[in-house]
Amino acid sequence: MTIRLSIADLFGLPPEQARFDTTEVAAPASGQVWQLPPEHGQGRVFIAPLLGDASLALMESTFHQDTVIYADVVAQPNLSFTVCLEGSLVNDTAGSQPVRIARQETLFARYPATTSHADSHVSSHFKGGERGCFLTIHLSQKWLESAEDAFVLDLLGNALLHGVHHCGLGSQWMLAVAHEVVQCTHQPHIQWHYLSAKVLELWSHQLELLRKLSLPRNVVPRMKAADLACIHKAAQILVSEMCNPPTLIELAWRVGINDNKLKSGFRTVYGTSAFSFLQKQRLQRARQLISEDGVGVMQAAQMVGFRSPSHFSAIFKEAFGVSPSGLALAPDTASPPPS
Repeated sequence: MTIRLSIADLFGLPPEQARFDTTEVAAPASGQVWQLPPEHGQGRVFIAPLLGDASLALMESTFHQDTVIYADVVAQPNLSFTVCLEGSLVNDTAGSQPVRIARQETLFARYPATTSHADSHVSSHFKGGERGCFLTIHLSQKWLESAEDAFVLDLLGNALLHGVHHCGLGSQWMLAVAHEVVQCTHQPHIQWHYLSAKVLELWSHQLELLRKLSLPRNVVPRMKAADLACIHKAAQILVSEMCNPPTLIELAWRVGINDNKLKSGFRTVYGTSAFSFLQKQRLQRARQLISEDGVGVMQAAQMVGFRSPSHFSAIFKEAFGVSPSGLALAPDTASPPPS
């Protein structure tokens, strides 16, 4: 059974503060903590304003049952990113395919301002009994525009990037900064400027991930907006269904594009074929399952969709420089994920 709760219901907030855009939530400069109601689970949510109209939301939680937390309105256009340090969540936003992130993975979200409840729901799905730690940073349009970074301005102006996007594994440096931010929120006297500086450092790491995933500037004139949107949707389907992915023909049908456009579109946007894109995502996920979650090699291979253990072992070693069994024995020996 899944419980569905609004932010206002969960934390006893007035409706005008029940938003996923935490820049709109009134909180003192030192931050404010809400404890999860004991009837729903254990944990806390910490929200703090930051320099430049940015804000930080940290959720450390264990829900008793599968739980959906939702908000209906995004008050202002904003950009956010989430780092998952423990557990997993599924982000379900109107107009986008649901996106799941697990430990050490990140997602990027770009929300246009909306006032209609019919087309603006934003929700996060949490697994019951699973401890989670999620760090979300909201950056205001005002701050982003003041950064005068051409790449950032492209993110703001490109309507195709509205919605939610899986950004893969965070780097070890990014994850280390994220853990420092979490530790800072537990201090009795929070250093506001220090926290703001660390969050901006996180944003710089997230930008590096986005630069790898985003469209080259010369892609836009060569593809129609609708085709680009289909390619992004297809990539999200492959990531979320990597254990049992659709065939190329099925995938093309599901996203509403012909298979030739799908194949050429993947090469244009991601620089590789759909199959190679899927294999890379599978390998990254298997690496995480083995090194971080302690999952056995055979089970990890099956969980990400590999049917042949010998084939899995061979391409894993080629990608990371160590066999899956070797990684299980020494989790820090693998090379960085393939680019």
